Amino acid sequence: MSIISHQKHCQYLRGCALNSQKSLSLLRVMIALSPMSMAAVAVATLPNLNVLQVARGTSDSHHVDSILRCDDNRWMLIRVPLSQNAKDKMARLVKNLRALSKGVRARLPFSIPNVLAYQPVKLSSGMNMTLIMDHPQGYALRDIKPGEGAATSIGCAIAAIHNLPSGLLISAGYTHKTAQDCRYEVIDFVDKANATNMLPGSLKEKWETLVEDEDLWKFQTTVVKKNFSMDSFRFQDNQEGGSSVCAILEWEDASIDDPAYDLHWLNQLSHESAESILKAYEAFSTTTHDRGCLERAKLYAELDIARILIDGVREEKHELIDMAKRLLLELDRTSAQEDTPKQAIHKAEGLLENAQNLSFEQQRLYEIQSDDVNAYSDEETYKSDQVSDSGISENLRNIEEFLGSAKTNTEEENSEAKNE
Repeated sequence: MSIISHQKHCQYLRGCALNSQKSLSLLRVMIALSPMSMAAVAVATLPNLNVLQVARGTSDSHHVDSILRCDDNRWMLIRVPLSQNAKDKMARLVKNLRALSKGVRARLPFSIPNVLAYQPVKLSSGMNMTLIMDHPQGYALRDIKPGEGAATSIGCAIAAIHNLPSGLLISAGYTHKTAQDCRYEVIDFVDKANATNMLPGSLKEKWETLVEDEDLWKFQTTVVKKNFSMDSFRFQDNQEGGSSVCAILEWEDASIDDPAYDLHWLNQLSHESAESILKAYEAFSTTTHDRGCLERAKLYAELDIARILIDGVREEKHELIDMAKRLLLELDRTSAQEDTPKQAIHKAEGLLENAQNLSFEQQRLYEIQSDDVNAYSDEETYKSDQVSDSGISENLRNIEEFLGSAKTNTEEENSEAKNE
């Protein structure tokens, strides 16, 4: 059995300590929950399990993961939560994965993790819930090219999720909303943002106009995954020499909700790649055509920025409040120059993405983790989870730099729109 080198493991623990206010307690937990000890838990939990390789997975101050390779060439992930929020999130993940029966999964052109064990286990750090699930193989991509290939496959994959029969999953326990539920939820959120008395007046008026537009909220809710990002996908090579989606991860927020939630993350890609994804999505979707879907996706992207303001006010973090106010002012300025809802998704979510850059310590932690995993397998690409609000507040200087270049970016997008 391979083991992580002592030197790299110590570097990893030091990186964790740098990124947590509770560094000492986290350090002790990480030592107690080493990949070797977690592999021992898996062997004790699952009968006839023979582990050949073990490596640290994605771990932070909320949970610890380890990746196992077994003698039958199966890959598994074992996860231990470190906070109550992480426990609640893991419970939702287990419920949603178990609700996806074999019949439902057969309708999807990709694989989804299966829960192998979910039970309390006595660890050296104390009693805790432990999740063991299979770990779909494939590689991650950061650069999605437009046209046939990965972009088309992503669009088809999202459409396949939205095409699932909602009734089956509601019966299996999925939370569900109607279109009007979604509308009232947005109304409440806009009211909360407005209660801060820090929203630019024109943004407030714009959002209120959108939620009052009854035609915009006439749609059929569908099965949605909700927390999409590029880290949600695993790819494999296809016969045409390109890449196709072979697995989708992170199902803890799946529900019956507005399909627009699964489209507003496309800022992570180029405008051309996002257009290719949307084109494939529209072609393969069997749900009722919803003309307002992109407009709501744009709205959700903008409200994500307002969420930073609300969080800052609630936690009394003045640097977070100041950053959110600058982002909202810039969004207010660029909103007047928007040409299409698709372009607006990039603008609004682009501001948020720049607010969530990794800090130096977090980036270093990711590099150490990648080195550890690559020592055991060239078949997988892992990365650390998204950063917390504290990570956002540490990178205000990145926001200032972005705001300075926003005018140039907006002019380029307007030029592209005129050429279409």
